[in-house]
Amino acid sequence: MSQESAQQFLEVAQNDKILHKAVHQCVLARDAETLVKLGERRGFEFTSLEIKQAVVNFWEQTPAPKDWQGLDIDTARLDPDGVDFFLHRANRDYLLGKRRVPILRHRGMLNRHYVVLTIIASGLTLFFGWGYYVSQNDYIELRDHGVTTTGEVIHLHKQSGFRFSRYSPGPSYDMTYEFTVNGVDYRQRQNISSERFEATQIGQFVEILYSPSDPSVSVLDGTNSSPLLFFVIALAFGAIAGLIVGKGFYDYRLEVACSKQGTLVLGEIIGLKQDKYVLARRDGFHANTLEVAFDSPNKEQKITDSVRHGWSLSRQYAPHKGDTIAIFYVDAEHWWVL
Repeated sequence: MSQESAQQFLEVAQNDKILHKAVHQCVLARDAETLVKLGERRGFEFTSLEIKQAVVNFWEQTPAPKDWQGLDIDTARLDPDGVDFFLHRANRDYLLGKRRVPILRHRGMLNRHYVVLTIIASGLTLFFGWGYYVSQNDYIELRDHGVTTTGEVIHLHKQSGFRFSRYSPGPSYDMTYEFTVNGVDYRQRQNISSERFEATQIGQFVEILYSPSDPSVSVLDGTNSSPLLFFVIALAFGAIAGLIVGKGFYDYRLEVACSKQGTLVLGEIIGLKQDKYVLARRDGFHANTLEVAFDSPNKEQKITDSVRHGWSLSRQYAPHKGDTIAIFYVDAEHWWVL
């Protein structure tokens, strides 16, 4: 066993993509015993004390690998037990070496939020898309093959309150009419304008346009039109779903890229703030904005800023003023509370 063997092992790790990722995680977790076992598998013999000293010497004498840029021995020894508050609890596993990349999302949504919003937007796209498909088929059928007959108004409906009808936002006016085809009675309810509602009486005869192949498909004569509103709404929700997926993918790629070049430093919560519209949980006060402060890794700059992420903070134990936090620092514009 020797110090030279430990040094040679780290030099090999620098050129071995899989090995240097494993060593990187062990250094973050301060797990010297696992480094000893990794060395034994590669034919190197050294003690845990020798590999610790070799890590210190390695950073002093050899350029760090791409995945280790900005990481120094003090950062590698960052103790998760010394961190009082984690914005995302999974980042504790990152400091322990159990997670490959940290969650860097205090300025945006988490992956699960993107997934939920994508599912909602996609569901609404399918809902309105299917509504457009069905209504468009009925429109084409009535346009190309519809025939007219006489029907009778049997009911008039007015629903007060703010409702979105095919004519205008506001109260909804509907008419129920009945007509007969080949001895069979058919009833249909249709939205109408307020002017037509006021001019129509129960028992009044109206002209009906219906499909000979399926008389249940019918409209008041003169009101058959393409359901472009369904198409526009479906297109809008489809575009929103695409934007959500694109933004989520961009944030994920940014997270992965930054995780390979950041430095871990300790910071402090210097203030708490809660927006008026954010309700306190039953188990106590929960801030949705943290005021944090920390020194840049080179100690040249004191950074103070606000961290706002209600979706995450509301799901964690309550932070307190003075709590120690872990900061993943890339540069003055790109840093995250873990």
